Amino acid sequence: MKRAILSNNIITAILLLGVVFGCHLNAQEALRVAKNKGSHSLHWKSDAEKTAFLQQSQDLVRWEYMLHYDVGDGTERLYQLDQTQGEEGQNLIFYRLQTYPTNLADPDDTDGDGLHNLFELSHGYVPILTDSDDDGVADGDEDLDEDGESNLTEIANGTNASDSSSNSGDGVLKPDVVKKVRGKDYDIDNMMTLWTLDGSIYSSGSPFSAFHTTSMGEWVEEDEIDNTWYRGAHHTFGWDEWYQSDLWAIGHFDHILVNEGDLVDYPIRQSYIKVVSSANYWAPEPTISVVTMTIPAGERESNIIELRPLSVYQQVTVELLPVEIVPDYNRDGMIGDVDNDQAMNFAPFIFWVNDDNDGNEIHEYADVPGAGTDGEDMKINGERDLVDFFPVQPQLADILHVLPKELYSYVISHPTGALNFLEMPTVEPESQREFYGAGSYLANEDMVSRAMGAPLKSTAGAGSELSGEFLEAAKNGKGVLLIEAKEETEQSFELVICRKSDKSEMARVMSERWMNMVPVEDMFSYVNIRGAIEKGYIPPAVEEIQHERFRETRKDRWFVFCHGYNVNVESSRGWNAEVFKRLHQTGSDAKFLGVTWEGNQGQISEIIPLAGGKTPDYWKNVHNALMSSSALSDTVNGLTGGVKVIAGHSLGNMLISSAICDGNLDVAQYFMINAAVPREAYSASHVEADREKVRNEEWENYPTRLWPSDYWNLGFAQGDGRRKLTWRGRFATLAAKTQPHNYYSLGEDVLKSGDGSSPKFLTDIIFKGEGAWIKQEMGKGKATQALASMISGGDWVSTGGWEFNSDAYLSYLLNPLDPPGTPAINDPNTLTNAQLKTVPFFQPFRTFDGQSVHGDNGSAIAGDYNNRSFLLGHDIPALSNPAGSNLVDEVAFGKNTNTDMMSKLKSGNWGNWQH
Repeated sequence: MKRAILSNNIITAILLLGVVFGCHLNAQEALRVAKNKGSHSLHWKSDAEKTAFLQQSQDLVRWEYMLHYDVGDGTERLYQLDQTQGEEGQNLIFYRLQTYPTNLADPDDTDGDGLHNLFELSHGYVPILTDSDDDGVADGDEDLDEDGESNLTEIANGTNASDSSSNSGDGVLKPDVVKKVRGKDYDIDNMMTLWTLDGSIYSSGSPFSAFHTTSMGEWVEEDEIDNTWYRGAHHTFGWDEWYQSDLWAIGHFDHILVNEGDLVDYPIRQSYIKVVSSANYWAPEPTISVVTMTIPAGERESNIIELRPLSVYQQVTVELLPVEIVPDYNRDGMIGDVDNDQAMNFAPFIFWVNDDNDGNEIHEYADVPGAGTDGEDMKINGERDLVDFFPVQPQLADILHVLPKELYSYVISHPTGALNFLEMPTVEPESQREFYGAGSYLANEDMVSRAMGAPLKSTAGAGSELSGEFLEAAKNGKGVLLIEAKEETEQSFELVICRKSDKSEMARVMSERWMNMVPVEDMFSYVNIRGAIEKGYIPPAVEEIQHERFRETRKDRWFVFCHGYNVNVESSRGWNAEVFKRLHQTGSDAKFLGVTWEGNQGQISEIIPLAGGKTPDYWKNVHNALMSSSALSDTVNGLTGGVKVIAGHSLGNMLISSAICDGNLDVAQYFMINAAVPREAYSASHVEADREKVRNEEWENYPTRLWPSDYWNLGFAQGDGRRKLTWRGRFATLAAKTQPHNYYSLGEDVLKSGDGSSPKFLTDIIFKGEGAWIKQEMGKGKATQALASMISGGDWVSTGGWEFNSDAYLSYLLNPLDPPGTPAINDPNTLTNAQLKTVPFFQPFRTFDGQSVHGDNGSAIAGDYNNRSFLLGHDIPALSNPAGSNLVDEVAFGKNTNTDMMSKLKSGNWGNWQH
C-alpha cells in the first residue's frame, strides 16, 4: 500500500507527555530544575563525601553564594527557591552546585576558620576561604557588628556576632555591617604537603621543590630539616613554580591538648592563607613563591602544613535555568505548555532506533526492524522515513541574550554519536501539525519538502554546530530539531556552548533521565496465531512489551492490529512495527498488539522472477482467515485491561469480521482499512447494485438463479445449512456488536471496483496492481484458480465458481443457440430449482475432503463451519464490490462511519490511498 505521511488519518490521535533537559557544566553531580508557575525547585543527589553549596549568577561569570549549604549523605535533595523568573527573560538566573570534600573532623566548617558554614553564608563570608574579603584579617577575627569583639570571640561567648548590642560588655557598640564577596573558580589539579611534625618534607617532584625556615633564619634545604618544632615561631615556606597558578592556599592542620580537668584532643581551627602566584606564564625559568605564617604556641600532637590550589575543592555543577530542550511529549504535532509541564515531572521520553529500510519500495520488507540501516546513511530515505524522526525544541531565547550567537557557538553532540539531527528553523512549535507546528514534517506537504531537503548532521565526536539561521529563529521562539537514532542509547544528546574566541566551554546542557532509544519491537506486544488453521489449536500467550519503562507509560487500553494477505512471518514484523510507529506518532499511548496469522499459505519463493514472493492461491487464504477467527477472538478477549480497539488491513478484515460475528470478539471499535471483504457481507443492499459489475463476463446473459453465488436461494428449507452458502449478510451483525469505521479509497488499485469487464492479468494486475480482487472473484471455479492451487502446492481441481457443469449440461454448452424445440436441457430457463439443487448449473460444490453439498446430507455438510468457510473462500463468488473501495450502507453501519481516504485524507500531490 502506498501510505502517505498522514498517519493520524487512520487512527484518532491520543496525547503524549513531555520533558525538559537538566544542564550541567563539567558535571559530576547532576542538578535539575523543576519549574512551576511562579517558582522553581532544585533537585540533586548528594554525595556522602562532599559538602555542597548553592550559587547563583545572572551572567555565568560573577557567582554569589546563596544562603544554603548541604553536607551530603548520598540521598536526594530538594531545595525550593524563593525567587521567581520574570517575564520575557527578565531576572534571568543561573544556578550551580559547588561541592568540596567534606571535612570529617568538622563537617560544618569547610574552610576550618572556626565559623560555621551557615554563619558564613548568612553573613556574607565565603565558607571556603579563611579571609573572604582578602583584607589580611581572617573571617573569624573580623568584627562583623563592629562592637569590639571578633566573630570567634562572640561565638565562643555565645553572643550574636551580627548584633552590636549582644556582646560580653567589653566592646564598643557599632551598627552591623554585612560584607558581600564573590568566589572565583580555578582549575589547578596539583596538591602537596610542605611540612609535617616529624620535620619531613613531602615533594611530588616537578613542578615543585619545597623550602622551610623559622623566624628570620636562613633557608633550610629539605634534606637538612630535623625534628625540631618551633613553638610560637614564624614559619616561612617557599616553592618553585614551573607554570602560572592563579591562586594557592597554605593550609595549617593541627591538634592541641588542653587541660580542662582531663586532657582532651581538641582540634583548633584549620587556617588557610591565600597566596597569589608570582610566576609568569611565559617565564622560561621557574620563579619562587614565599609565604610566612605564625604557628600558635602549645603542646601539639600533630601538625601538618599543606600547599594546595583552591580548585582541589571545586567540582562544579552548573544548572542553566532558562535552557530547556523539550520534545513533543504527547505527539500532537505541537510543543507547548502541555509538554513543558510534563517536562517538569522528569518523565521519560522513549523512541525507537531507525533500523529499517524505507528506501525499499516493497513496503512489507522495507519496514522490517533490523532489515536496513536508515539511521546510519545520513539521509532521509523517502517520505516514509520521516516517521522515524521526532522533534525537540531547544528553547534558547533567554540564553541567547546572555550568550549571543555572534560570540558563542552552540553544538549538538552525543557521548556515543548515536543520534543524527536536522534543523527545521521555520517551524512554529506551538502551531498545529497541519500548519507549521512541531509535527508538520508529518502532515504539511511544504514542511515535508523542507525536511527532505535539509542536510542531516551527526552528533558523533565533537558534534555539529547549530547554524546561525537556526539560532536566529530560536531567539524568536521558533525552530525544532528532527532527531533519529542510529543505535540504542540511554543517553540524551548534549548542547555544548563555547566561546568562539578561544573555544572555551561555557556550559554543557544535557539530561540524565529523559531519552531512551530502543528497538521498536521492545515497545509493543505481539502474538502468532498462524497455527490456528490446524485442528485442536490453542493460541499462545501474548508476548508482553519488553521495555519496562515504556510499558509503564501505556494506558490501560489496547489497540490490536491484523495484517492482510500475502504477509509472511518476517514481513508481518514490518507491518506491526510500521503501524505501531504511525499510531504512536499520532499520540496514542494505548498498549499495542500486533497479530500475525496464516495469510500467505502457498507463498512462492522470492527467487522466482515476477512471481517471487507472491501467494497465488488467494482463495485458500480467505478460508484461513475465517478459520483463524476463533483464535483471534480467544486471544483478544483474554487481554487484561480496559477498552479494546482493533484494526485490520485488507484480508485481515475477513479475519476480524469473522471473529466479531462468529467468535464474539469483544472490542469497542473496529477500524476497517482497505477491507478485502465484499460489502454485501455487511449489508445485502449492495448486491443488486453491484451484481453485474463483479460477475464473470461469460455469465452475463444467464439467469441469476443459475449463478453459483445464488445457489443458497433455490428454496432450501429454514435451517438448511445450504442457506448459509452466500456472502450476502455474512457479517450483518457486525454493527450490533461493535462500532465499525470503514476507511475506503476510491483510488484503490488492488481493490479497484469492478465495471463488469475482467481486468487483464498482465497489463492491469501485474504491472499496475489494479483489479486483482475482482479478478480473483471472477476467477472462482475457472482454470486459473485450479492452476494457482496447483502452483501453491494444492490439487488441480475446479469446483463451484463460474465454471459450467459440463458433465450434466454438455449438450447445451456445445449448442447454446439451438432453436426452440430442441431438448429442454438446452434451455436453462426450463430447469427447476429442485433440479438445480442436486445438479447445479455450475461445477458442484465440494469440500476440501471431496464431500458434496448437493446430496441428501448436503445441509449438514454445508452447515459445518469449516466446510462453509472453505466453500465461501474457494467456490462462492461475491456479488458486490469490496468494502475497501466503496462505502458500506449507513443503514447497516450508521452515519459517519465511512471515510473516503481519497477525498478527506489526501493532501496536495501526495497521491492516492492505495493498497
